[in-house]
Amino acid sequence: MVSRRPLDERLPDPEGRGGSEGGTRRPDSRRLRDMASLLPAALLVVILPPYISVFDQDSLLSGIPLLHLYIFGVWALAILVCGLLARRLLHQEMQGAAGQTEERTADGGRREPD
Repeated sequence: MVSRRPLDERLPDPEGRGGSEGGTRRPDSRRLRDMASLLPAALLVVILPPYISVFDQDSLLSGIPLLHLYIFGVWALAILVCGLLARRLLHQEMQGAAGQTEERTADGGRREPD
């Protein structure tokens, strides 16, 4: 039996945002939450002794030991990545809350008090 739906409805959604057949990728908010939960483990790995020993040398860069630059560089990068992830997660939650409010008001204009 041949499906009479348009071709674009039969194909899986590459963005993973629903679709009739379901996509293979997860929604962005789920991926961001996964990244945020894996970030502490990844940071722990990069400060383990095998990685630290690579930078534990007697060499200086602009008068600062290489090990100190590595540790503070990883620390600064961690703060930057955490901030960016938090901003994107907050942005997506705000969009999700706005979408739910629109759905509530679209079904007859009834809106429950907060």
